[in-house]
Amino acid sequence: MYLGLGGAIVKKDKTCFSSNFAHLLQSFIAEKNSLGYKYESECCILQHFDRYCMEASQPAILDKVIVDGYLSQYANRSTKTTLNKIGLLRQFAFYLQRNGHDAYVFPTELFPKEEHLFTP
Repeated sequence: MYLGLGGAIVKKDKTCFSSNFAHLLQSFIAEKNSLGYKYESECCILQHFDRYCMEASQPAILDKVIVDGYLSQYANRSTKTTLNKIGLLRQFAFYLQRNGHDAYVFPTELFPKEEHLFTP
């Protein structure tokens, strides 16, 4: 891990984050990797979240506004896709809280309900 252009944190596998959350996202992924999780597809989702934070020029505070704003981009996606994004943001929020940061955890009662379209 090293600092790249513009202060972005770069990992050997080319994972780059540039928002105000950059060092926190990198530390979160490092923790998950140390626990044995590969976190490859999750890393791509976190890069999208990082880009969203850069475009919205949000401070490094995971609050309801930033979580809801990010998830609203996926309103027309499948329930499973939305749940994957919510789950990852919840894990990141728990990580932030464990490390002394304030963070909004998306409540489970607001999870979208999965549709079961199976008919025998």
